[in-house]
Amino acid sequence: MNFDNLITQIVIALIGVLAFALIYITILLAPKLKLWIDAKAATGKNEIVWYWAQQGYAYAEKKSAELGTLSGSDKAMIAYDWVSDRLATIGVKVTADQIKGAIQLAWHKLEQVPKQQGSTAVVNTEIQATNEHMEEAAEKAINKVLGN
Repeated sequence: MNFDNLITQIVIALIGVLAFALIYITILLAPKLKLWIDAKAATGKNEIVWYWAQQGYAYAEKKSAELGTLSGSDKAMIAYDWVSDRLATIGVKVTADQIKGAIQLAWHKLEQVPKQQGSTAVVNTEIQATNEHMEEAAEKAINKVLGN
């Protein structure tokens, strides 16, 4: 009987040590895991903002063609209002500067795309360099957090 009690005590002690180790590891990794999840979420949000900025560019160009030639600042304001309304509708919260920056980038990138004759092309492109840049930035942030 004494031998059985010893084995039971050893098993209980091992379970206690294992539980302590799991709790300790969880406490150590929780902040890093949160940062990793936040980095992934930010990348997804940036892709959504980038998509709507492209659509805002196309919308502003279309409005400019309908209303007559508008100035660049007028088109930028139309695009900003349109994009911020769409993002608010789908519940994406970003700052005004983030929206303006994405629209400016879309303007810069999509101005280089040839337009169709007689009308403004509604462009639905994926600019891989931008997506790769966002993925690279997220990966660097994750590696920094994980200490790689």
